[in-house]
Amino acid sequence: MKENRLFILGAMFVTALFADNARAAKKGPLPVAEIKRAKPVDFQSEVLPFLRANCLACHNRTKAKADLILETPKDIADADAVVPGKPNESILFTSAAQSEDPAMPPPENKSSAKALNPQQLGLLKLWIQQGAKGSVVDSRKVEWQPLPSGLNPIYSTAVTPDGQYAAAGRANQIFLYHIPSKALATRLTDPVLAKLPIYKEGVAHRDMVHSLKFNEDGTLLASGGYREVKLWRRQPVKASRSIALNSDGAIIALASDGQTFAVAEGNSIRLINPNTGAAIKTLAGHKMPVSYISFSPDNKQLLSGAA
Repeated sequence: MKENRLFILGAMFVTALFADNARAAKKGPLPVAEIKRAKPVDFQSEVLPFLRANCLACHNRTKAKADLILETPKDIADADAVVPGKPNESILFTSAAQSEDPAMPPPENKSSAKALNPQQLGLLKLWIQQGAKGSVVDSRKVEWQPLPSGLNPIYSTAVTPDGQYAAAGRANQIFLYHIPSKALATRLTDPVLAKLPIYKEGVAHRDMVHSLKFNEDGTLLASGGYREVKLWRRQPVKASRSIALNSDGAIIALASDGQTFAVAEGNSIRLINPNTGAAIKTLAGHKMPVSYISFSPDNKQLLSGAA
């Protein structure tokens, strides 16, 4: 019986202690500065900074306690946290001024948020009186710098469906290789970036090329970089010169350096300069019509075959 009385007295003491603490914490509404000015309160530069310091830790798009987001005027309006023109009916103001429950921020919080001072409360009140308007614009300017010259990792590759070409994203450049010959066909360059003085060589993206993908016929390549995707379209091949031949269905070969063009015409082979169309020489020696011709990889030899 004695133990029960002690328990009851202890419970009463704890209850009284909590009540005293609650009364001590409840000090009444916070002072609000009276701000008179015709100039509209700018939400981004005047209100958002103290909301970010004392409120956004709990009321952001990621956390959103009580489904309340305070990052933009639209977020605040969507949560019905303000009544435009009526700060005393707006829970955002009454909570911040601690004139009504819940008082914000809580006296003891993990974010080290502090109650708003009179000037901040005055700005918040005036902003609501003026209609709670405004917007948030990302004004941060990114200063791009060229990648280090020795940084050339390949993070992405792609192959055309016909297996003829392979694209490799080397750092912020894109190299296109001809697979059968293992030769570099071209390097894709963004003409806009090529004009910038910070890039000594043509580049495809400002930052690393993280993904590459060809379309079904290999005429379109998509490349993904930092917050952007670029589309590279293969231009159709146009004939730069027309060379008249002496026979139909001619067997031809072109040197890999593009300087010599060979055409089999009957038992002989005619060598032509493809840039001018002028004849270089005629090779003879086969007793039967030539059925195959091919240049060696170094273009120093020509192989021809006949029956």
